[in-house]
Amino acid sequence: MENSNQNYIHKRFFELSLELIFIADFHGYFRYANPSLEKFLGYSTEELLAKDFVEHIHPNDLKKTEKILFNLSKGRNTLVFENRYICKDGSIKNIKWTATPIIEEGIIYGIGKEITEQSLTENNKYENDISYSDLFKTMSVNFMLNELIIDDNGKVIDHYYRDVNPAFTKLVGKLRNEIINKRGKELFKIDDYWLDIFEKVNKTGDPITCQNLSSEMNRHYTIHAWKVKEGLIAVAFSDTNEQKEVENKLIKSKEKTEESDRLKLAFLANMSHEIRTPMNGILGFTDLLKEKKVSGEDQLKFIDIIEKSSNRMLNTINNIVDIAKIESGQVKISISKINLNELLDELLDFFLPEARKNKLSISYTKEVSNKRAIFKSDKEKINSILTNLIKNAIRFSTSGHVDFGYHINEDNKKKEIEFFVFDTGIGIPLKRQEAIFNHFVKADIEDVQAFEGSGLGLSISKAYVEMLGGKIWVESKEGVGSKFYFTVPYHMENSINEENDEVSSKAELSITKQLKILIADDDEVGVAFLIEVLKTHAKELLIANTGKEAVKICKENPDIDLILMDIKMPEMNGYEATKQIRAFNKNVYIISQTAFAQVGDREKSLKAGCNNYISKPIVKEKLLELISNHF
Repeated sequence: MENSNQNYIHKRFFELSLELIFIADFHGYFRYANPSLEKFLGYSTEELLAKDFVEHIHPNDLKKTEKILFNLSKGRNTLVFENRYICKDGSIKNIKWTATPIIEEGIIYGIGKEITEQSLTENNKYENDISYSDLFKTMSVNFMLNELIIDDNGKVIDHYYRDVNPAFTKLVGKLRNEIINKRGKELFKIDDYWLDIFEKVNKTGDPITCQNLSSEMNRHYTIHAWKVKEGLIAVAFSDTNEQKEVENKLIKSKEKTEESDRLKLAFLANMSHEIRTPMNGILGFTDLLKEKKVSGEDQLKFIDIIEKSSNRMLNTINNIVDIAKIESGQVKISISKINLNELLDELLDFFLPEARKNKLSISYTKEVSNKRAIFKSDKEKINSILTNLIKNAIRFSTSGHVDFGYHINEDNKKKEIEFFVFDTGIGIPLKRQEAIFNHFVKADIEDVQAFEGSGLGLSISKAYVEMLGGKIWVESKEGVGSKFYFTVPYHMENSINEENDEVSSKAELSITKQLKILIADDDEVGVAFLIEVLKTHAKELLIANTGKEAVKICKENPDIDLILMDIKMPEMNGYEATKQIRAFNKNVYIISQTAFAQVGDREKSLKAGCNNYISKPIVKEKLLELISNHF
């Protein structure tokens, strides 16, 4: 009877243990696998028992494992070794095993735990320093065997500790010999909850599984108690606080993933709308232009709609590209002098027609003189941030006023410029005022589809502000309006490197001679556009559709004045073609053109031998400025 009880205790140990436990014969066939091992390898008990367990071992560890089996079958004491297991999902995991042979029964008991690749030893040496009884002591489940103290009414009033394992001694911070044969109330504050469990199990004989918060240790525990014999109760319990923490993290991770998926789906739907809508305008009115009955006045109206639709789609594409660059770390800061007052003048001139069209008044606030308004930062990014904010202010305001400007904070040691954009528009719900700066997010407002936009502008603005060393925030009330603020450092030191703009925005167009021009581009539409732009300035236009063809034409025509070199072409790209042309022609003026528009493209072009660079879509005026500056 005693042996039966002991076996029951051991079985419960196996089932409750977080360690990986098996029983196998000397031929390598599993006889038993506990739930932890099943879960770890991903196989059911039936699947494990059906196969030689060496079939699950990494091929490189088979010989070593077979040697371990042989040594165990010859009566070697407990061995400690390591090997790699192939799980059902194909993953490989490293396990450190403690195995003990029972020769008379022809079986091996094994207990293991996962180890990291770094801790996997080179030679997987084994030791003979652990006995069979030690297997139960290595389990992480806290275990105690209790002899009950019962009063005359059959009520459990206390207990003696008859056995505890190392996990329990570590938990309570006492040595085993300080616990064994001591009364519970002598050592610890015993909750009535524990005594109730002892009493219930002793009376009914049924095992109990439950959870409890220990007031003694302020921890949550999963408790398993069962009756060994009259007056003797075994208890195994594990700390569930860590498990709950893991569960909470998994729940949060799941919620975050679901929110991310929701946002991505919303983003894709919005992108589809933002691309298809202008495309509908472009294709629809292009089709109408083909009709013979269209009047001249209607033609101009249709062309105007096509242009607006194209600009809207280009803005969406630019936002997507900007986000991609930001995410991949390809955006760099380019420092130059900025006159704040001039920048505000330009923005007012740009947005005034749009504001008037929306029946809004628009104004700006300048705080300092032109001399003090000059500082150093990235003009393109500050312009982009203000443009996004002013555009939103106008878009979401059906009446009232839009005001923008800046003031300089010089009160603290860190001087900064605080920009602002105020509007009297629809406002933003309080719960969405942080979310609107995230990717793919728009404020949850009624009739949101009535407003254009990709939902990326504020995310891009936030990224740019943080790159410049500032911060951005909003104050808003629904139905009243919004106030957006952002700061950037107020640098006036001369030590900051200055980069001049490639081309002056007010350069005069003056091409004084007819040019012999080579257009190297494999895109038929792109070539047709360049021909239309350049034909009045060209005495001869040559076309190459590949990089190799461009090199060949240049060799045959050493008097070419200008090459427009597309970067991506078949057979040979524009960089390589330029290098080969420079080997025999140092004087021809080469402008690289690309639809990639990635950070570093300009530098790559110049390094290859180009004189200048322009990104697609090519603006006619900008291209002619580049050419006129040279010729």
